[in-house]
Parts: sequence; structure tokens; C-alpha cells
Amino acid sequence: MANNTDNARRIEHIVRFGTIAKVDLKKALVRVQSGEVLTDWLPWLNFRAGTTKSWSPPTVGEQCIVLSASGEMTMGVVLYGIYASNAPSSNGDEHLIEFPDGAICKYNHKTHRLTMTGIQTAYVQASESIVADTPNFVCTGDVRIKGNLTVDGISTATDHLSSGISGKGHTHAYSWTDPAGGANTAPPS
Repeated sequence: MANNTDNARRIEHIVRFGTIAKVDLKKALVRVQSGEVLTDWLPWLNFRAGTTKSWSPPTVGEQCIVLSASGEMTMGVVLYGIYASNAPSSNGDEHLIEFPDGAICKYNHKTHRLTMTGIQTAYVQASESIVADTPNFVCTGDVRIKGNLTVDGISTATDHLSSGISGKGHTHAYSWTDPAGGANTAPPS
């Protein structure tokens, strides 16, 4: 009879639904509350953990499943990511990551559009080069370049400043008969 009780317990523990109760980020372990049971520290399944690694740890309160092949929960692994509330999208064409601060990274494969919103700073570091290969590039804010600028095409602007002097309204004193002085030239049009 005791063997039947142990077998029944093991079968019950092969797959258990629960909620993340505690997270140890340094060891990549969690404890799961599943009914009356609080598990020992268990590893969680991640997207990648070989030569390519991903990191998006579970959070306290996140719904999950404990998978225990032998039915022994001390040997289980945690599969997390079950929605406890509304999903961040109901669009089947979207792939989306929503962060706790409200930032969103979204790609819609039907419209071919990548959107990142809600971020304050973006930083890209490349040891050799960055190429933006597109027929049109729009920047809606100020641009600061800390190195040289080479333009292979036409450069167009409504005005050009050189040492704080506007090229648009700038004139020069010049006379054909007296190059050292005379009337100012007309500003460029």
C-alpha cells in the first residue's frame, strides 16, 4: 500500500502548475508555490544555454509548470511564461517583448515593420562599422558627429553655420574696382 501511495504522489508531481515564489538570479534558480507545496530551489528552462545564451529570468508571481520526469519534485525543472493576465497582444502577425518599464520591442512580419518604443537610451557598439542600408533615413532630432563627415552625394540644408556665422544671410565687402572695400555682396539665395 505504501508503494501505491508513493507511486500516486510521483504521478501527481510529474507535471505541476504553480507560481514563482522566489528567484535567485546569481544561481539561476527559483522556488515554486504549487498548491500547498513550496519546491526546493530548481533550475528554470531558458531559450538558449549553450554557446549562445539568452537571459530573461522569471519574476515572482509568474505562472509556471514544474516538470519532474521521475515525479520527484526535487529533481524538477521549471518552465515559466504562462500568462496570468492579458497577453500583451492579440495579433498573430506580431512578435513582441514588453518590459516592466513600458518599453516594447515589436516586429510585425505581415507589415515588415520593427518598432521599439518607450526606451530612453539606445546604445550600439561595433568594433568596425555600422551600416544602415536604406533608400531613406530620417532623424527627427539633433545629430552630433564626433568625427569626420564624408558625403558622397549632394548635401542640402536650409542654412549652414561656419564658426557661428550663417551662410544664408552672410555677405562680403567687395568691389570690382577696389577689392579691399566697397559695397557688400548680396546674400546667397
